Amino acid sequence: RYLPRLGELTHFEIDYWHGPTCEREHRAHEYGTRACEIGAMLGGGCYAVDMAQFLFESPIVQVQAMTPNARRPQRTTLAIVRCENGLTGKISATDEAFGRYAFNIRILGRQGRIDGNRAELSQSRGDDLMIPGEPPASGAVSCHPFGPMIAEFVSCVRRGVETSCSLAAAANTHKVCFKTEEKARFSLGGTMTAPPVDEPWAFTGD
Repeated sequence: RYLPRLGELTHFEIDYWHGPTCEREHRAHEYGTRACEIGAMLGGGCYAVDMAQFLFESPIVQVQAMTPNARRPQRTTLAIVRCENGLTGKISATDEAFGRYAFNIRILGRQGRIDGNRAELSQSRGDDLMIPGEPPASGAVSCHPFGPMIAEFVSCVRRGVETSCSLAAAANTHKVCFKTEEKARFSLGGTMTAPPVDEPWAFTGD
């Protein structure tokens, strides 16, 4: 109910940061399997990509990306994305930066902005409003809302309607993550020829 009160949306930023802390050391096989690790964008940033497409009800159709070094798999990746509805934003993922788990959500509009569980709206004369509920405080799987998700899925099956996160949306999320890591490798100036900076890409017909 808060998004419409922001007016025309102008920008968003969503981050998935899940690195080591004093209480929790980084585990070498945090993502993937012992035979094959995967990068932070695919292993955790996929949640941020999911969130963007869910909040704005629009698939991501274009991406540019960077990573700070040639380490494989990528432990820190930054993506600049465009949604099908034209909205642009930034998505980042890291599992190597020290600090508590953070799932940052910032949404900017012409009539206000949201930062985590706070909203600043022009209608409220700039005073911060607290959004009910608590933002994610842990990356533990036990903190995921599996109960409500399963309940929604069962309800949709019974009513014969699509869920709020369709299989097509999930597939698009993974394609975004794969494309992000690919573009980030190009940004390091490797031996392969990088695609044009403004090259759009779509997922239809793959």
